[in-house]
Amino acid sequence: MKNILTNELKNICKSDNDKIAYFLVFFILMLKYNNLKKIGDKKRKC
Repeated sequence: MKNILTNELKNICKSDNDKIAYFLVFFILMLKYNNLKKIGDKKRKC
């Protein structure tokens, strides 16, 4: 998964640095949101 992301970022032109930054921030937020959801689900099951 990480390899695919890094390859995609390398393919994007350097002039699109803002897009890359937004994409990375969005991706990180999605990962955090998914982790929070998993933690929340575990707490509910108890």
